[in-house]
Amino acid sequence: GTISENPVNPQAATTIHAPLMLHHSVKALITLTSTQSNAFPQELVDSLLHVLKQTGKSLNRLDMALKVEKGRLTAMIESLPDGIFMIDTNNNLQIINPSGRQMLLLHKDNLTTMDVLSALPVSYDFKGKIASAMHHNQIQEVGEIQMRNKLYSFTITPVHATTGTVLGVSVLMRDNTLKHAVPRMKEDFTNIIVHELRSPLTSIKASSELLISPVDFSKEEQTKLIHLIYTQSNKLLTDVQQILDAAKLEAGVFTLTKKSADLKQVIK
Repeated sequence: GTISENPVNPQAATTIHAPLMLHHSVKALITLTSTQSNAFPQELVDSLLHVLKQTGKSLNRLDMALKVEKGRLTAMIESLPDGIFMIDTNNNLQIINPSGRQMLLLHKDNLTTMDVLSALPVSYDFKGKIASAMHHNQIQEVGEIQMRNKLYSFTITPVHATTGTVLGVSVLMRDNTLKHAVPRMKEDFTNIIVHELRSPLTSIKASSELLISPVDFSKEEQTKLIHLIYTQSNKLLTDVQQILDAAKLEAGVFTLTKKSADLKQVIK
């Protein structure tokens, strides 16, 4: 990491080699030559060495900053619940996150673009859509596709450099299975609730009709009918409260009341 004189060229009376260091290793070598002996004053040599040291420090800081930002970006991509992968203009797979691997059932190391495309339905021509997104520099949307009993949508987006040059495309995979299942779940929930409400109401109605009928029930029979009305009314109120809680959850206004408790008793 110091300046040295080494007259390699026989026509050069003075040759100076000045290294540019990055993370304690030489990344470049600046060579000054002159046909004159002692052509470079010591002050010039010291200044050059100082400039190179400061440049090396600046490059070190920039390199560390780039590595930190790259680490943050990688961590963010890997934590996404949606699947995402990127293919560059040479059709090389640059990155694929764990969600993407899971959706495509790709678990081996060193995946290639061919591995990813082979895991996608051939009938939708993903290779052509990716090439079109790169060539025309336009986002390509792929409608919902059923794969292994799940529905996925795909968005193919060109990735640009700061100069505007297209570096490749990113492909976002989104699982829409639950979105389509929710309406059916709501319908099933409604049917169950209607059935659950009808049962106690029928019991309450029948017991009330018996109590107001001209039949002379014994005290014990009346008590049983009243107890039936009471228990079924409580059940009905509980079911109605559950419906209200469900509505609050959907509206985002459900409030939790927290209190200390014995975890062992809760589990038991």
